[in-house]
Amino acid sequence: MDVFPWGGSEELWSQAAELLCDGHQVACSIHDWPELHSRVLAIQKRGAKIYPRHSAPSSVARLANWFLPQRFKFPPPNPFDQCFNEFRPELVIISQGGTADGLQAMRACQGHGVPYVLIVHAVPEAVFWADDRQIAELAPLYHAARRVYFISERNRHSLEIQFAARFTNAAIVRNPFNVSYQADPPWPEASEPLRLACVARLEFYAKGQDLLLDVFAQPKWRERAVQLNFFGSGPNQKILQARIAAENLNNVAFRGFTSDIEFVWAEHHALVLPSRQEGLPFVLVEAFLCRRPAVVSPVGGNAEMVRDGENGFVARAATADLFDEALERLWQNRSSLAELGKNARATVERLVPAEPSKRFAEELVSLAADR
Repeated sequence: MDVFPWGGSEELWSQAAELLCDGHQVACSIHDWPELHSRVLAIQKRGAKIYPRHSAPSSVARLANWFLPQRFKFPPPNPFDQCFNEFRPELVIISQGGTADGLQAMRACQGHGVPYVLIVHAVPEAVFWADDRQIAELAPLYHAARRVYFISERNRHSLEIQFAARFTNAAIVRNPFNVSYQADPPWPEASEPLRLACVARLEFYAKGQDLLLDVFAQPKWRERAVQLNFFGSGPNQKILQARIAAENLNNVAFRGFTSDIEFVWAEHHALVLPSRQEGLPFVLVEAFLCRRPAVVSPVGGNAEMVRDGENGFVARAATADLFDEALERLWQNRSSLAELGKNARATVERLVPAEPSKRFAEELVSLAADR
């Protein structure tokens, strides 16, 4: 990730890397954050070599650049050169939060003649599309990858549309999750108020929490026996809290960040997630494992997991009006939510393996051996 030291898209590669430290040599090239995340420290403790990526010229080069003509200035260093030259990897895994984050790493792999695989954690469907120039550069690098892993089939399809190309090297991979695969939190004792949880990074452009605020500002939702609680952290936390207060949303609250996801679902009846872009959300898998239905927008893998009226409800698009329609169907079927939750559990057991990171690590070993 470029903006934050850690996030959901870091879990798959990091857990796989830690597993691969048993019997393999592992190196990790990460941004030079002031402090290493605890997961990276755990990988390092298992014997992995950590290469912080420095993209700025040295102090000597910066000083010289003040005086040198443009054509003689020192360029920024390639942050991957040291790693490639010292470690000499047999296979490189490039984990991307989006679709172009790994461009520099892909170039480095080609320059050093090293095979690589890509992980695409989310494909923006409406927020951002690469332009012709970017696609002309990215497409050959995608096709050259030994494997392009997508988190959902819709992500694969969306990027193929954007690139006007089919990825014959595509595969689907599942992310790990933060509850036990045997999770079974009790159903909330009281049926009223209906308690809904939005568990997501507080980043409106991607996760769409602003749409929920628009919906719950309507008189009908203000008057109903329903409580909406937001969980998470992120760059839009203050504006979320400010809107709740300014619009006097008495049945809406911000509950902060928690890592105890099973406790969240012991208190709530359903997940609500009006995302504008997704891969396949951790929180959706976790809610389903905990036998809680969900109301989601149709982006990413949401509609591959949620079947309207069977284990949750799917809005036709990530807009306030259409999400309101889906929430209305939830409200009208609130007496059946426990049954929908049982169906949700059956769905996730069918679609998501118990140990996604282990399965991914095994695939990487196979790919590295296939030279």
